[in-house]
Amino acid sequence: QVSVSSPNKEVAIKLNVSGRVPEGLAIDNVSMDHETTVIYARQSVLDNIGSVYVDFDLSNITGTKEIMLPVNLPSGVSATDVSMVNLSVSLTEAHERTIVDIPIEYEDNENNLAISNVDIKTAEVVITGSDVNIASITPSDISVYFSMKDLEPGTYTLPLYVENKGNPYVNVNLVKGDIEITLVKAGN
Repeated sequence: QVSVSSPNKEVAIKLNVSGRVPEGLAIDNVSMDHETTVIYARQSVLDNIGSVYVDFDLSNITGTKEIMLPVNLPSGVSATDVSMVNLSVSLTEAHERTIVDIPIEYEDNENNLAISNVDIKTAEVVITGSDVNIASITPSDISVYFSMKDLEPGTYTLPLYVENKGNPYVNVNLVKGDIEITLVKAGN
């Protein structure tokens, strides 16, 4: 007698959102018919998977509709209980809201430089989306930063980057897209 095991795990199904809806419109609501699925794989593979994803390209959405999309299975997963999900998508008129005083941060300070002069310390962004979705965004959902990768002491005009860590159906745009900064060796 041989016992056969089929290791499995229930994981969340998440949307991997890309693209933008047509100008003047915004996603009001998206619902999926399945929020979770059971995946089957070796235990060592299951231990490293917390969720599976469905690719959802907003640029293909032109109106309120139902769409069926495949669940992307990570490498090593042999089967899943849910291979397709039905999305119900509703669009509405887009609105804007401005958020000010978002702190500007930096990353990649490999050369341990200090900032001696900067033209702006906070950023202003315009968020676009449905009334409900833009109301859900708080300043802590938005990250504005610049990269100091490979920089030496000197004065630079650097591009600012913005990241929306909140509602994925809201577009976030910087009012001013760069920062003027002077960098010196730390301790000077």
